[in-house]
Amino acid sequence: MSDITTSIPIRTPLTVDLAVDAAGAIPPRGGSVPGFDHQSRFGGLKGGALYFQRCRWCRTPTFRRVFCPACASDDLELERSDGTGVVGRSLVVRRDDVPYNLSLVLMAEGFVLEGSVVGVACDAVRSGAWVRVDPDSDSHSWTVTFRPYGGPAARW
Repeated sequence: MSDITTSIPIRTPLTVDLAVDAAGAIPPRGGSVPGFDHQSRFGGLKGGALYFQRCRWCRTPTFRRVFCPACASDDLELERSDGTGVVGRSLVVRRDDVPYNLSLVLMAEGFVLEGSVVGVACDAVRSGAWVRVDPDSDSHSWTVTFRPYGGPAARW
């Protein structure tokens, strides 16, 4: 019989050198949009426009993520969305006996966004209906509101 010994390599902690600015702060990664707060790297609404993230490595679009869902890179940059999309799923939710619409919208850039369609009856929203980001959406809210848009597949 042979004597088999296994050795486990000892790993040292990974050290990363981060570039700092003159004030000693670490600059945010990804694109930055003037006027956004410190959470701007995650995208959102600003001035009626919708911003999303795109991975610099694989170009996968995503919304409010820390890592790319396709390649797990954290090198994400902000891009402005066209603001149009198609309702994929829709359901009526009741909160305090007040019904409202909750929809999953496939945006033109390829990412999926959860939001609420306003301007029509909450039970009239159908899959395949075209919507556009509501310019009056609250930029401090985590939910995005949409309005009907007369796209080619609108079915109201």
